[in-house]
Amino acid sequence: CQVMRRQVKSKEGVTMSIQINQSATLVNIISDNKLLLQRVVPYGINVFTEVLLQEPVFQVQTEEEAYTLLKRNRVILHNLNSENSENNPSLDKRIEVTDNASYLIGNIGRVIEYYNSKYKARPIQEIICMGKGCAVAGIHELLSNELGIQPRRAAPCSRAPCACSVGIRLSSIFRDLRKPPAKAGRP
Repeated sequence: CQVMRRQVKSKEGVTMSIQINQSATLVNIISDNKLLLQRVVPYGINVFTEVLLQEPVFQVQTEEEAYTLLKRNRVILHNLNSENSENNPSLDKRIEVTDNASYLIGNIGRVIEYYNSKYKARPIQEIICMGKGCAVAGIHELLSNELGIQPRRAAPCSRAPCACSVGIRLSSIFRDLRKPPAKAGRP
């Protein structure tokens, strides 16, 4: 992918890109301009927005309102499984939103474990966070604390409307895959 090549600064070493979209996350592991591993994780920022939509305290009615809240306000915490020793109701809701990302982060962690089992001598040296999810306030700290590697945000791309876009929408691809095939007419 040409966009990924622009994002990977060093020619040596292993880079993992995490493209967090609305309902899926694309994980690529690249070294020396070669794709070593690619996986699709069936979770995206919807792990956060769904909780926000269900909780009246956040006062959002649409996914777009929930996404805007996530970008503008620090809703998610630095770690999964945080504790609320002061029994703060607001913190309880933030913990619930953050902990809902455990499947997303757990799946990314399993991709890293699988990669590490196959390429023991070539550890991942950097993570690039891309996609709509990279704009969520606190996502970089959460990923860093849970995965053990500090991610960086993708550099702006002059061709893409979003600085973190790779130009594909996984949600539309999955939606198209679920449609029944069109019936062919008779000649």
